[in-house]
Amino acid sequence: MKLSYKIFLYFGTFIVFIVLIFFTLNYYGIQRSLHQRARKDLHQMVESVNKAVENMLGASIRNYLRGVVEQDIAVLNHLNDRVLHGEMTMQEAKDVFQKHVNRQKIGESGYIVALDQKGSAIILDIHPFLRGKDCASTKGCQDWIAQKNGYSEYVWQNPEDKKVRKKVSYIMHFEPWDWVVGATSYEDEFIQLVRIEDLERFLRSFDVFDQGYFFVLDDALTFLIHPEMKGMSAEDSKDTDGKVIAREMLNNLGSFYDYHWKNPSEKEIKEKFSYAKKLENFNWFLAATGYTEDVTRPIDRLMRLSYSLIVLVAVFLTGLIVIFSRSLSHPLDELIEGVQAFYRDKKIFKMNSRSVAEIEAVGHSIEEMTKILADAEQEKKELLDLLDSIISSMPSILICIDHKERIILWNDKATEYSGLLRDNALNRPLENVFPEFKNSLDHMQQNIRSLPFYSDTCQIHKESGVVHHFALTLYPLHTELKSAVVRIDDISEQVHMKDVLLQSHKMESIGTLAGGIAHDFNNILSAIIGYTELSQMNISRKDLLSDYLDKIFKAGNRAKGLVQQILTFSRQTKQELRPVPVNIVVKEALKLLKASLPSTIEIHEDVEDDSLVMGDPTQLHQILMNLCTNASHAMEKEGGILKVELKNSPLGSDLISRYPKLKSNPHIHLMVSDTGCGIPPDVMERIFDPFFTTKEQGQGTGMGLSVVHGIVNSLKGIIDVKSNPGKGSQFNIFLPVVESELIRERRYEDHAPKGSERILFVDDEPTLVEIGQKLLEGLGYRVATRTSALEALELFKSNPMGFDLVITDMTMPQMTGDKLAGELISIREDIPVLLCTGFSSDMTEEKAREIGAKGFLMKPVVRLKIAGMIREILDE
Repeated sequence: MKLSYKIFLYFGTFIVFIVLIFFTLNYYGIQRSLHQRARKDLHQMVESVNKAVENMLGASIRNYLRGVVEQDIAVLNHLNDRVLHGEMTMQEAKDVFQKHVNRQKIGESGYIVALDQKGSAIILDIHPFLRGKDCASTKGCQDWIAQKNGYSEYVWQNPEDKKVRKKVSYIMHFEPWDWVVGATSYEDEFIQLVRIEDLERFLRSFDVFDQGYFFVLDDALTFLIHPEMKGMSAEDSKDTDGKVIAREMLNNLGSFYDYHWKNPSEKEIKEKFSYAKKLENFNWFLAATGYTEDVTRPIDRLMRLSYSLIVLVAVFLTGLIVIFSRSLSHPLDELIEGVQAFYRDKKIFKMNSRSVAEIEAVGHSIEEMTKILADAEQEKKELLDLLDSIISSMPSILICIDHKERIILWNDKATEYSGLLRDNALNRPLENVFPEFKNSLDHMQQNIRSLPFYSDTCQIHKESGVVHHFALTLYPLHTELKSAVVRIDDISEQVHMKDVLLQSHKMESIGTLAGGIAHDFNNILSAIIGYTELSQMNISRKDLLSDYLDKIFKAGNRAKGLVQQILTFSRQTKQELRPVPVNIVVKEALKLLKASLPSTIEIHEDVEDDSLVMGDPTQLHQILMNLCTNASHAMEKEGGILKVELKNSPLGSDLISRYPKLKSNPHIHLMVSDTGCGIPPDVMERIFDPFFTTKEQGQGTGMGLSVVHGIVNSLKGIIDVKSNPGKGSQFNIFLPVVESELIRERRYEDHAPKGSERILFVDDEPTLVEIGQKLLEGLGYRVATRTSALEALELFKSNPMGFDLVITDMTMPQMTGDKLAGELISIREDIPVLLCTGFSSDMTEEKAREIGAKGFLMKPVVRLKIAGMIREILDE
C-alpha cells in the first residue's frame, strides 16, 4: 500500500475525530443552555409566587382593617346620638369610646387611634398610650389629617418598642366630631390572615418542570407546605455530603443551590437544584426545586443514539488505525533502533522489514551510510586516541586556540590546574579561563594573529601569599585555521631551587668565614678578657683604673657575644637565651649612639617599659645598633630626627589581623623611626636579603637588616616596616614578654668558688696557658700546664693519679682535644675532663659528654664561669 493512501486514511480518521469532538462540545453547549434556561424559569416562578403571596396578604390586611374601622364608626354614631339627646356629655362619650377600643385586639400590638385637628395642633383624642398628646410633628399624623379616608402605610415606634417598624392602617373621617379614626398595627403581625391551605392550593397550580414542586418552610425549619413531608422538620433532611439541605438553602437565599436528594416515596437519590426566597413580612421561606434529569432528558435520548453510532465508527476506525500504525511503526522503529544502535554501539544497520517503497529506500540508504560512517569513525577514534594520549601525557598545560583566541583543544594538565572540565573550557576565550595570565596573554595577542614563536615568564601571587612562576610559550601551527598551541609550565620549583641554592651558597660562605675566624678571634678575646680579670684581681676597687678595666671586660664580653651571634646566624652554633631587661640594653646602646652620631641628627628617646624578653643582650644590642645606624645613613645629608620608643601599649586591630600570633601572648614594642629619604617600593621587598644593599661598593655589606631579621625570628618575634619615600621609615619590632626574676650583668667581684685540687691545663696558645694557670692558681688550685696534646698525654701517663681534673683546648695540632680526652679516659676511667674551644663545627656539649667529658666551655672563658664549672665537676 502506498504511503499516500495511508496518509489519506490517517487524515480521514482525524476528520472523524474532529467531528466527534465538535459534536461533544455542541452537546455540552446545549446542555448548559438548557440548564441556564431551567434556572431562569425556576427563578421567575419563585418571584411570581412571592409577589402573589404579598398581594394576597395586602388585600386581606386592607379588608380586615376596614371592617374594624367601620364597626368603630358605628359605635361613634351611637355615642354621638346619646350626646345629642343629652344622655351623656361629649367627654363621657369619648371616655366610653376609649374603653371600647382598648378591649379590641388588632394583630398582636395594634390599636384604634382618633385624631382631632385644633389649629396647628393634632391631638390624639383616642390612643392607648399617648391620649391627649400633640403629634403634629410626626409624618404619620400629618398624612392621616391630609388623607382622612383610605389605606396608608408608614413607619412608627411605640414607646415600648425597641426599633422602628412598618405599620399599616385604614382611616375614616367621623364628621360629627371632626375626628380621623383609624385601625393600625404592624404589617408583620397579620400573617394569620393568610391561610396555609389557601397558599398550598395556590402553589399546586404551578408546574415545576416534570417532577418539581414548591415547598414552604418557617423559621424553625418546619415544612409548612411540601408534597410529602408537610409538618415534618427539615433538620433531618441531609444530602449525600451530610449537610442539612434546608440550612444550606437559607444560607444561599436569592441564589441557586445544587444537591442530591431522595423523597420518601422515591427509590434512588437524584440530582436536584433549587431557588429559595424569604416571603416579605413573613417568617416563611418559599422554595422551588426541580430535577436535573427533567432538563437533560430530551438531549440525553439524542446523545445515547449518537454515542452508539460514534462507538461503532470508533471501533471501525481504531481497527484501521491499528493496522495502519503497525505497517508504519514497525519498520520506522527498526530504522530508529538501527540508527541508535549505530551511534551507541557503532553497529552497522541492516534493513530486514518490508514496508512502503519510500521507507525501504530510506532504510537501504541508512544501511550504506552507517557502513561509511563506521569506517570513518574507527579511523577518527584511532587518530584521536593517539592525539589524546600524547597530549594528556604531557606534564605541561597544553591548549590549542584558533585565530580568535578561542580554546579548541584542552589537556588533562589544564583541567588539573584550572579545575575546568574539557567541555566547559572549549570555545571560551583563553583570557576568560586564565585571567591571572592576562598581561602575558596581551603581549601574546599580536603573535597569535601573525603566528610567530613567542615565549614569556610571569609571576602569579596566590591569595595564600605564595608566589608561583610560570613560563608561557606560543607554538604557531601553520594551517588553514591559523591556530596555535599555548604551553604553560609551572617553573616555581626550579626558581625556588635556584634561590635556595644561591642562598645556600651565601650562607655556606658566611659559615665558612665565621668558622674560620671564630677560633682565632675567641683566642684573642680570651687573652683580653683573661688579662683584664688578672688586672682586676690585683688592683684596688677604688682605683680609677678599675672602672676602665670593667669597661674593657664588658666590651670583651660584648665582642664574645658578637662572635657567638655570627656563628648562630650562620647556623654554626646554638643560641644561649636568658631573660633580659630590654630597657637597659636600649639605654646602653643609645649612650654609644649619642657619642657617635653627627650633631645634625637629633635623638628622641622614650623608653618606658621594663619587661623582660627571652634573648641575648648582645643580640638585642646588635638589633638597635644596626637599625639606628641605617637610620642615620638615611639622614646623613640633611639631618633629621631619630626616634626610639620602648612601650607595652595595646596593639591595633590592623596589626593583629596581619600577625595573628601577636594576640596570643603579651609583646613588648620596640620602635625605631627616622625622617630620612625612606625606602622605595621596589627595594622594600628585598631589604632583609643577605648581601643586598643600595649603598656604593665598599660602603655596606648588606648584612645589617638581614642580621636583625634573623635575630627577631630566632626570638619568635615579628618585625614590621613602614616607609614613605622622602618622609622616612619606621621599624616596629614585637618580642614576646616573659615572666622571670631580673638577671643583671654584675660588676666583677671576687666571689668565685675556690679549691686546692690538682689540675692539668692544656692549650696550644702560650698566652692562654699563662692566663689559665694564673687564674686557676688565684683560685687556690695546683696547676700543671702543657702547650701540646702529646706532651700532656705523656705527663698523664707518667702519673695517672697525680691529677684531679684535666682542662684541654679542642683545636690543637697533632692531636685534638676530644682525642686527648679519649686517651686519658682509656688510661684512667674516672678522670674528669673539661673541653674548651673557640669554635669547632664537630664538637658540641652533647658530643663532649658522649666521649666521656664532664663539661664543655666556649671561649673566651671568664673567671667566674670556669670557677663554677670546675667546682661543679669536682664536687660530683
